[in-house]
Amino acid sequence: MTQDEFVFHLERPSQSFNVIEAAMAVARANGRSPFGQAADLFRLRRGPGKLEADEYYAFRLWDRTRFSPDEAAAFAGRARQQEDAALVNDPSWYALGQDKLAAGAVLEGLGLPVPPILAILHASRGGPGLPALRDRESLARHLREEIVYPFFGKPIGGSYSIGVLGVEAYEAEGDRLRLANGRHLALSTYVERLFEAYEQRSRYNLDGFLFQALLRPHAELAALTGSTTLSTIRVVLLIDEGEASLFRAAWKIPAGDNQADNFWRSGNLIAPIDVATGQVGTALRGTGLAQESFSHHPDTGQAIAGKVLPDWAELAYLAREATGAFPGMQMQGWDVALTDQGPRLIEVNGVGDYNLPQIAYGSGLLDREFLAFLERCRARKHRKVAPAPQIA
Repeated sequence: MTQDEFVFHLERPSQSFNVIEAAMAVARANGRSPFGQAADLFRLRRGPGKLEADEYYAFRLWDRTRFSPDEAAAFAGRARQQEDAALVNDPSWYALGQDKLAAGAVLEGLGLPVPPILAILHASRGGPGLPALRDRESLARHLREEIVYPFFGKPIGGSYSIGVLGVEAYEAEGDRLRLANGRHLALSTYVERLFEAYEQRSRYNLDGFLFQALLRPHAELAALTGSTTLSTIRVVLLIDEGEASLFRAAWKIPAGDNQADNFWRSGNLIAPIDVATGQVGTALRGTGLAQESFSHHPDTGQAIAGKVLPDWAELAYLAREATGAFPGMQMQGWDVALTDQGPRLIEVNGVGDYNLPQIAYGSGLLDREFLAFLERCRARKHRKVAPAPQIA
């Protein structure tokens, strides 16, 4: 990979899955027969977690040395996630959460700490004092002459860190951008790729881009990862009658030259966090048979397991406070960054991706605490839709 190579994901890499190949690979590596795996799949697909075959293999649920049948049944798949989301959250609130421009404005207006927005790329949206870039020429001029460096560009909508890029500076000699990972990119290439994505938004599902101030990781985390890439904590909160509590938390740990911390990016890790203390457990990389565990960061050798995250009490307080911005959502998954200026809210993800905490903790979400919460949500929903008494 050369210093000038362009690294900019507009789509997640496609992942093919073949259940027969997966079953044979597990039989060879683990000794569990394909017939035993098929019995597991049938039971778990019809069970409370509604797991699909790819999820069964990603979670390693074939491994009876790690999971009893009851423990495997506590894992929840995509179908169960959608079912729970419909129960606990009003879907009309997702539109605000998924629109990073609107959500950022709401959070900032409530006095919550978020990355400052420097400019946006959009054909029609804007606001007082916010530079709105409508065409290639205005974007190129703004990047050369006006924007405050360093910045972080990302889509207004979308997810999975698609289309993100950290930029340190503009270098007039060569008319290029110096990226946060030390590589370089021609300014004209960046402009063209952003507009390519925007103009094909039906394909990429990206409705414009925003440019924020580039946040720096807390010094302890930068030393641990050996990187200036910002890492975030996925905090899952349950909100009962207006009271928010931390249910699960997982640290998304960047590795290699990744410019975002998402677990799907090759090389990145994820680790569980004790929500009461902020102490980190053993990190994992990959899923299924390819999964590896790490007590230390693979790039620096710094200890991950046993690390107590800095500013944890402040982060936990901030996450609980942030839930009030989305009162129609009784379960919220927040990405919160530990920066050199303290915790900062990055975005809310509805109920969040069930995969992340389940992989990080090595246990299913459908435990006694969560099932009891769902029952309370179901009771509240029933009371809300109960018919009004008839008046004679």
